[in-house]
Amino acid sequence: MGAETIIKIIEDSIDKAKQVKQLILQPQSKLSFFRKKMNEFGFLCKNETLLLDDKFYHVFSYYYQKDLLPISEREINIGFISLKKNPQLYLQWVKENILKLEPISKQSTENYVLYQYFNQELLSNQFLDMDVD
Repeated sequence: MGAETIIKIIEDSIDKAKQVKQLILQPQSKLSFFRKKMNEFGFLCKNETLLLDDKFYHVFSYYYQKDLLPISEREINIGFISLKKNPQLYLQWVKENILKLEPISKQSTENYVLYQYFNQELLSNQFLDMDVD
């Protein structure tokens, strides 16, 4: 299910969603939009897991928290993935995004910003880069 569909379902039943102890969600698209909207609704990301099965998947665990502070632009664009879980898989995902965004980075501000975030992420985690290609 796409992020827009998931967000619409949650928005349409926001009171019920806020009562649930934990929401486990796995959007197939528009992750930045998804993270931002969940935060705006007051849901805190407890965990974002990265999985690889022919393609990358993000599985989120959220819970409602009253008076939640806005998340950073980095968290909106890169996410909440813990490097401790699988640093090599994480860096593989970062590199794949760089390769995908590089040829289109000058086509829009959004693509350029994402491209820059992923490059910064790669540079800040180079010490983990061990045979990830």
